[in-house]
Amino acid sequence: MLVEDLRLVVRVGPFGAGSAGHSHCDVLSFTLSEAATDVLVDPGTYTYVADAALRDWFRGSAAHNSIRVDRSDQVIAAGPFRWSHTLVSGRIGFIRM
Repeated sequence: MLVEDLRLVVRVGPFGAGSAGHSHCDVLSFTLSEAATDVLVDPGTYTYVADAALRDWFRGSAAHNSIRVDRSDQVIAAGPFRWSHTLVSGRIGFIRM
């Protein structure tokens, strides 16, 4: 494996506008690939209406290679298209290696 073959993508954008209904708990999440092989992926959305528990899991931090504290999501779902609050994140620096 060569360093040139590795690709790490980190999400540092905003959580979402308004109640962020279409957002996921993926602030500071990342994906990792080696050449053409995905190693850590973002699973996307499994379902919108078929199974509420699975929808919440796929929107949660655990499904997004992201930061969790005490096994908790970054924010609490307040319905199928709503969150209790939103998060603020941003880049404070960048180091190229």
